Amino acid sequence: MLKRTSVLAVTLAMTALAGCGNLPGSTMPGIGTGSDVSILGRVTHLGQAPGQDLTLGLKRFDGANFQKVGITTRTNRQGDYQFQALTAGKYQVFYDDQGEIVDSADVNTVGAYVDAAVQVVDVGMGSAPNVSFDVGWDLSPTIKPNATFRANASDRFSFSSKYGDYGSEYQILVADASKSSVWSSAWTKTTSFAWNGNRGSETNSPTGSYSGTGTHYYQVKFRTPGTKFGGEGSYGQTKWIPFSLVR
Repeated sequence: MLKRTSVLAVTLAMTALAGCGNLPGSTMPGIGTGSDVSILGRVTHLGQAPGQDLTLGLKRFDGANFQKVGITTRTNRQGDYQFQALTAGKYQVFYDDQGEIVDSADVNTVGAYVDAAVQVVDVGMGSAPNVSFDVGWDLSPTIKPNATFRANASDRFSFSSKYGDYGSEYQILVADASKSSVWSSAWTKTTSFAWNGNRGSETNSPTGSYSGTGTHYYQVKFRTPGTKFGGEGSYGQTKWIPFSLVR
């Protein structure tokens, strides 16, 4: 997870980073011709350069679904990246910090982000798509890591909207100690969700019996309105945030 303190330090050090070299074996956007580049762009964090190398992957549409392909690249510290020599097709660029559980109350980044699909054509037949996005998310959750949530009380899962993705739809997913799903809310543009402690799927009024207490986890998910999570639109989620459920 990118830490807020490190981002502040990076902002102060941006002048020194301006001379950062190219990605290994590549021509950075704006420096060379870019004629051999299929996808390029820039990743930011809360509107600033990330200040560290980030690993990006690709998903490719196989005619039915988007599947991960074994191709990765790394940004430089300013967030610039590029994928080269891809075959023609429809792709999505994604970031996954490989983390599973939030280990700090300073939740200011996504756990995963998948950008909207772009069409890549054969080299020489068109310009390279520019796929740029922001992985920052100053979540500011009311239920902070390891906090207590009281079912059937006034406690709510509330948070700030995803940075740079204004107008997104959100969903809360609650899981038990083994990370098996217990409840997921309906998708909505609201950023505050009540939960009555019952079991259910994609509903704000679950009715299934559930008596679990103690260690649980939740994620906040987002997606482009009118699209499905895992589809062609952009989507993503936080890492698992641990909390204690009481009744």
